[in-house]
Amino acid sequence: MRLSEAIEKFIEEQGGLRKWAPYTKRGYRIDLQLFATFAGRKGREDDLTSRPVDGTLGAMFTEENTRAFMVYQGRLEAETIRRRHQALAGFGEWCVKTRRLERNPMLVLKDDRPPRPVRLPQPFSVEERDRLMLLEGLPAWELMARAIMRYAGLRVGEVVKLSWKNVRLGRPGQDGKIFVEGRKGGGKGDRHRLVTIFPDLDQAFRVYLRDASVQQRQLERGLVLVNTRNDAVREDTLRERVSLWGERADVVDCHPHRFRHTFATWLYELGIPDATIQKELGHGDIKTTLGYRQVADTAHAAAMQQAFAMLAAAQAAGVEGTGISGVVIQDSFQAAGGAS
Repeated sequence: MRLSEAIEKFIEEQGGLRKWAPYTKRGYRIDLQLFATFAGRKGREDDLTSRPVDGTLGAMFTEENTRAFMVYQGRLEAETIRRRHQALAGFGEWCVKTRRLERNPMLVLKDDRPPRPVRLPQPFSVEERDRLMLLEGLPAWELMARAIMRYAGLRVGEVVKLSWKNVRLGRPGQDGKIFVEGRKGGGKGDRHRLVTIFPDLDQAFRVYLRDASVQQRQLERGLVLVNTRNDAVREDTLRERVSLWGERADVVDCHPHRFRHTFATWLYELGIPDATIQKELGHGDIKTTLGYRQVADTAHAAAMQQAFAMLAAAQAAGVEGTGISGVVIQDSFQAAGGAS
């Protein structure tokens, strides 16, 4: 089997088994094809005009080639190196498991994988959040998707697969709930969970359901998000639409997962306990949840610093006593993202 054929077979099998999102498949394909190109140009790696050799899996995917490839990646950022290391290691495990190779060539590099970078969540600021939520002229399904991401914090895959049978709107004295079905294959989103429907989301659902065309598509498809052509909304489509929202609202790096970050930090601002937030988000590890608290605490501290600085400036300018302090603190706190 040729290396290129093995790569495609790996992505096809593992992508289906683990329910990889389209962008995950693309990432694996890019990283593994880069290795194939590198190995196919062995000794002339910088000669971009030459055609790489597409040799057999056993001849190309070797310890020598994997080591040389990872050394060649040394000029890149640690996160990129880590991702390519992971792609090759996973490909090697699959080759051994499917008896295409006797040994995983990446085992010699198992201790060379860069550590996972510490990345804090990136919620939208209050100003960004408001601009996004005030965008007008969006189709009904986009308005609904925006509300679900903002007030329920669902992952993009969970949003597009949400069905009406898993949505229970609130009743007097009883909160509504969304039942999020965990995806098969392990990894993120593999746990079933119940997510509370907050009042703003409950209202959005009810407004959405007043649309006769939505009611018809609800009966025909059963999915919450169905476009005007009666087709299910794809993950890539939602990502593209959210990116366009960012362009219209002047929000840099606007993608669906930032709505999830925003929802999580908002829960902390409301004073909801760690364990409850962990359940709402479906985190397997409480450490992941605590990262959002760190962001919320940082925003709160920054807001208080700004508030006291404004108060000191006002007092220096001769403003009497503390009569304005409450207004100053409240306004600056909201401007810094400490309240919603």
